[in-house]
Amino acid sequence: MDQGKQVLAALRAHRLAREDKVLRSLAKFPAANLDQLTPVVYDDVSADRHRWARLSLTAHLIKLAQEGRVSELNGSWRIGPPGQA
Repeated sequence: MDQGKQVLAALRAHRLAREDKVLRSLAKFPAANLDQLTPVVYDDVSADRHRWARLSLTAHLIKLAQEGRVSELNGSWRIGPPGQA
């Protein structure tokens, strides 16, 4: 692959920007499920692709949960670790 490092750097930058958008979007809700978050986080993606965007959103949320930055309870996600009020 020509310019592999540049492609990977661009992909990483895109993923980190999307992660930031996940956090900013989630901050707008006390708690939100994937159906609520997907159109907000992926407002720059055609609605017919939201089914696939939801998978990427789930991956972002799992990563952020592993870092203790978000938590999930009964399908609702929120900023902060579990048990934080």
